[in-house]
Amino acid sequence: MLRILKNWSERYFSDEEAVYLLVVLLAAGLVILFFGGMLAPVLAAIVIAYLMQGLVAGLERRGMRRLLAVNLVFTLFLGLLVVTLVVLLPMVWRQTLLLVQDQLPHLLKNGETWLRQLPEHYPEVISMEQVNSIVAVIQRQVAEAGQGVLTLSLSSIPNLVEVMVFLVLLPLLVFFFLKDREAIIAWMMRFLPRRRRILDHVWHEMDDQIANYVRGKAIEILLVGSVTFIAFLLL
Repeated sequence: MLRILKNWSERYFSDEEAVYLLVVLLAAGLVILFFGGMLAPVLAAIVIAYLMQGLVAGLERRGMRRLLAVNLVFTLFLGLLVVTLVVLLPMVWRQTLLLVQDQLPHLLKNGETWLRQLPEHYPEVISMEQVNSIVAVIQRQVAEAGQGVLTLSLSSIPNLVEVMVFLVLLPLLVFFFLKDREAIIAWMMRFLPRRRRILDHVWHEMDDQIANYVRGKAIEILLVGSVTFIAFLLL
């Protein structure tokens, strides 16, 4: 057993760069595991800044200065954030209330009528007692869900302060991660060994795969959103 473990360790960890990679992955995992909630704004800002870096790099390739490109991309991000908070969230809230107050009772009534017709057409499959039991369960669940939605308000959210802090910190962190990206990366590189061929290879490959994933998701969102919009417009 000891010989097997020794051969396995010599095979995979004989190169010190593999050890460095393992240490970096373990450290990142432990930080997220134990401090993920506390560092949520930082982690979210890192992800958003990473995704927006592509736009900044594209503007730089077209001759724009980096600071101006960062300001333009960050203004776009702020605009989308404000539209989401001011326009989309109230709209979703109103539609949810409309669904619970008006549409859901109507749908429930039609569904109950359809269920009560089943014993007449399929008496050997379902009985009226089973239908009554199903209807009672559905009515109870819908009443509980509707009560929960209607009683939910900002004053009842215990983590309102955390949400506000998150909304304030997130844009600031995104801006500084974009603006000082090179300085932050240079500072982080000080803690890594100078000989890091494997780390650089893993990072470049991961960077390419994440970029491909983001582009694919953007195309998917565009296609699904367009088809869904057209379908609902026709309906």
